[in-house]
Amino acid sequence: MFPKWNEYNITIIPIGGSNIGHQDPDVLAKINPNIAVVLDSDLKSESSKLSPKKIELKQKFERHNIQVRFWEKNGKKVRTIENLFTKDAINEALNITLEEEVGPYDDVPLLVGRELVKRNPDFDEAQLRDDEFCRKKYNKIKHGKKIAKKMVELGHVPSDVEELLRNILSKFGLNPSSS
Repeated sequence: MFPKWNEYNITIIPIGGSNIGHQDPDVLAKINPNIAVVLDSDLKSESSKLSPKKIELKQKFERHNIQVRFWEKNGKKVRTIENLFTKDAINEALNITLEEEVGPYDDVPLLVGRELVKRNPDFDEAQLRDDEFCRKKYNKIKHGKKIAKKMVELGHVPSDVEELLRNILSKFGLNPSSS
């Protein structure tokens, strides 16, 4: 999306939702003052509210002048980064057949995991009813990277994600539109 990305000296580090609360904003800011945090909302429906833990985490970083954003698609917060994935990118990247487009609050690891289970010639129907078994078949890092790469190849990057990155770069004094 940004031809001069490497010149910006920016690294995206997935540290996982459960680990971010343990991060010290002061330490992160000393390493590099140009920090932004993008969080999963973990919302399960459009009417859901951010959990007190998410609000507290957002405030913790903002008190240290670290910008905090949530993943969005079509102007609305989505449950996780996986909810930004498109059906076509998932199917092509993982060689599975997801029938419906991913919704903003779907349990994507479960949906994808079920399709990965079906790919195994020895699977039985009981495995498909075991949600935890299916979720474990989806590997957030390995599968997520493949799907994200495929989304870029297919031109499926949501405009909200592009806008989020442009805003972050702009706050760092970088002009991504001239890239």
